[in-house]
Amino acid sequence: MWWYVEDWGEWPDAGYMPEDVALEMIDKAVVLYREQQPQDIGPDNPEWTDHVLRAWSDDRLGTQPAAFLLGIDGGELEKRAIERDLPLNSYHELAKASEAYGRALAAEMAPFNFPDKYAQKEREILRLWGMGTLSTDQASRFLYIRPEDMPARARFLGIPAPNEQIVKD
Repeated sequence: MWWYVEDWGEWPDAGYMPEDVALEMIDKAVVLYREQQPQDIGPDNPEWTDHVLRAWSDDRLGTQPAAFLLGIDGGELEKRAIERDLPLNSYHELAKASEAYGRALAAEMAPFNFPDKYAQKEREILRLWGMGTLSTDQASRFLYIRPEDMPARARFLGIPAPNEQIVKD
């Protein structure tokens, strides 16, 4: 594995690059590659583990490919990076935080025994919110919608929001 990284552009234009600039950057990378003459590092090389861990730490490899290359799981990958004082892969940390949030949210929702089907679950959450059983914050998180959008969604489904009554024609 060998890589060369260079910043390009500013948001939101960083995703576009004129062809001449792209070819110039590719030529530059080829020159650097040839100058550095990177050695072919494979699993038999004593530096293999450190090489893969650095690539993972630098966000050049995802957790699954890095763990596969080293024959370990994500937890062991994290442990080895920490032992070498390498920062953890930022995508790995984001995934862990997202999983933790999902578990916490599921645990918070569990006592309500909501239906599995989303349409039924949405109606029940909005109904409980309208009755004051759920706070706006809870209902918003449970439904993944902005709090300010909840009254309109409830009205659309014919469910009164807190302190509202649905007027039928």
